[in-house]
Amino acid sequence: MACLILSAVPLSLALMLRDEGRAWQEDLYREQLEVIANSLMLRELEREKTEPLTDLGLPLGELYPGGRKVRAYTAVQRYTPLGLRLLHASAADADGNAYTVHHLLMRLPELICRQASLVPLTVRGSVSGAETLAKNGVLYASSCGASFPEFKVDSFRNWVEGGFTSGSDMAKDGIPMRRMYFIRDRYNVKGNGTVTGTGILVFQRTGIFQDHSGFPDRVVIIAGEDLVIGEEVHFAKALIFCEGTLYIRNGASVNGAVFANRVVIQGDTVNITKDTDVVRPFSTILFRRC
Repeated sequence: MACLILSAVPLSLALMLRDEGRAWQEDLYREQLEVIANSLMLRELEREKTEPLTDLGLPLGELYPGGRKVRAYTAVQRYTPLGLRLLHASAADADGNAYTVHHLLMRLPELICRQASLVPLTVRGSVSGAETLAKNGVLYASSCGASFPEFKVDSFRNWVEGGFTSGSDMAKDGIPMRRMYFIRDRYNVKGNGTVTGTGILVFQRTGIFQDHSGFPDRVVIIAGEDLVIGEEVHFAKALIFCEGTLYIRNGASVNGAVFANRVVIQGDTVNITKDTDVVRPFSTILFRRC
């Protein structure tokens, strides 16, 4: 019996070493896929400086050790009304393992940039409370036709995954990682604080910025329905697109550029100032899907 036990020990050790070796090899494969995808992404971003990007497929290569076949490819998605470009770079092996990295660029159409250089507020439809804007010296343009982007957030809602899980997350954590966040449901950004961080916030439904909050960093806000900027909410550098009605309450201020379908001013001290820096290209970090 003792002999059976002793003879089993080397076998179990061999099996353990075999499993560890396989795990090490799979980890090495994953690291190689990540390096390939990131390298391809960086190469394409450099190429984009001189020519428009198109989908790309590279010849099959091999991973080390073992010679497992691998392919690398890119895919490009565009949404012209807002000048959005999403680039995917992927590496996948013959066993179905893959690593994909993404990069988003917003390069606004020239008409939009030109309009933002003229006035801080562009309204396609009606303005309620225009006398408040006039009293505070806010210049705005109405019924600008081609100078107002025709967009639908449903057209790019599946570009990215992940948002903020609760209305207090953004107030607590800021806008992390310089990314685009798509928020599918009605969303309240908690007030009474400062929200730091740079990013693109896309509200598919109504977005509400509650009272007494400040946003000191550059943000891009794209609202598919209504957008509410509460009392004493201050944006230091914001580009805002609102397909529905933009409500701006007393004491609020926006420095940057605002495009809204309709505007309702709810207060006496609302202020919107021009800052053309907000329409320069916006580039996210490289990111994986959540």
